[in-house]
Amino acid sequence: MANDMPQRCARLRRMMMAAAACAAAMGCCHAVLAQAAGAALACRADSYAAHAADAQAPSWPRQAPAQALDAACWVTPAQLARSESAAAPPVLIDVRPRVARQSAPIANALEVELSELPHKRFLRQEPLVLVGTGLDYADLAAACRRLQAQGFASVRALRGGAAAWREASASGSPRLRPISASEWMASLGQGIRWTVLPLGDAVLRAPADRIPVPGGQVVAIPGAGAHGMAAQDADRLASAVVRAYRGALTARQASPVPEAAIVVAGPAIDGTLRLRIEQAIAAMDAASTGVPIYWLQGGWQAYEHQAAQAAAIQQTAGHGLQAPCGRM
Repeated sequence: MANDMPQRCARLRRMMMAAAACAAAMGCCHAVLAQAAGAALACRADSYAAHAADAQAPSWPRQAPAQALDAACWVTPAQLARSESAAAPPVLIDVRPRVARQSAPIANALEVELSELPHKRFLRQEPLVLVGTGLDYADLAAACRRLQAQGFASVRALRGGAAAWREASASGSPRLRPISASEWMASLGQGIRWTVLPLGDAVLRAPADRIPVPGGQVVAIPGAGAHGMAAQDADRLASAVVRAYRGALTARQASPVPEAAIVVAGPAIDGTLRLRIEQAIAAMDAASTGVPIYWLQGGWQAYEHQAAQAAAIQQTAGHGLQAPCGRM
């Protein structure tokens, strides 16, 4: 046993040295791992900071500047009605979206996609009147100029679109036209000057940057606030809407700028009040205003939802997928 002691001591020394080396190595590994983890966190933090710096607050829709209409490109429903008895009446070209053409066809009109019209050579020498939705002024004005430049002899577009033509062909009385939030948003870029008639206080309480028109184009309805509506008779409130509509827009019926009004209801408004307003508008003198009036389907809540959804898509589309840290 005594003779084995030096060997045992030597073996123990080697084991202690190996353990020390291992401990040192493990300490080095932990340090490397910690350094790598710290670098990864820093990378993610820098990436997040850069993304946050690049991100912009979502922008809400805004009405584009109103555009005066070129008289050489436009015709009113009354003018069109008179020209139909001429020796060479104009050819009506229904250029509305396919769904609208199918759901409410226009009598004696050719249904043609606006993009396909330049290729219809047999129409080049015909007097043409383009009939749109009444919300597509900028598109039809551009199409009119383009077709004229391409050699079409006579091209004009109908002010107010298919709805105005139907109203003129019937009794001449205005109608409360339904419009969805997405349709209203799309029309904001078509050069139309919108007058907003709010029912309830949802619009009036909204932040200014969320209201798509300038403040001067929002006309408050007396008695239509959230606290006054319960006690307000539906017929009287409908009359108040008509008075505001007539008062704000009668002076603009001869405006060279396309005008439109829209009733924007809060969540407390029911279908009964809409019916009363529709009846009151239909009873108006047709000559009192030539400005179309719309009812926003779903009210202000539907518009806010649609606008927020569009803003989120716009914001997401502005950022590509991020590569993992450490990769190019």
